Amino acid sequence: MKKIVVSILVMVAFTSNVFSVNPNERVAISKLYNQSSFDSLVGYLGADSVQTDQLKNAFSISDSDLKKALKTGNEIAADKAIWFSLGSARQILTTKQYEKIMAVLYASMNDNNKNQYLTER
Repeated sequence: MKKIVVSILVMVAFTSNVFSVNPNERVAISKLYNQSSFDSLVGYLGADSVQTDQLKNAFSISDSDLKKALKTGNEIAADKAIWFSLGSARQILTTKQYEKIMAVLYASMNDNNKNQYLTER
């Protein structure tokens, strides 16, 4: 029961941060689309080859949309790209894997050294 409550609290905290992030904080999320960060993340999650391919496709679409949105300054489109990425990850990953990715993202968004959690296992 405690794990469920903690998971919900992490997701609520992350959700409230996503809506209040500025473009500089979105960089933490866009780090997921970097190949070395992605490889580290997939290894940390213990994702199988099917999950890896599906995540790569979803993140590729989201990365493209996020870059376009940030280039034009469209915050609504940027938020939609992030939500697409998170929603896709939720559909692809197991609950435990999704909790891990949410914890990594939340920690990286709140850490001064945003690369620390996304490049280390």
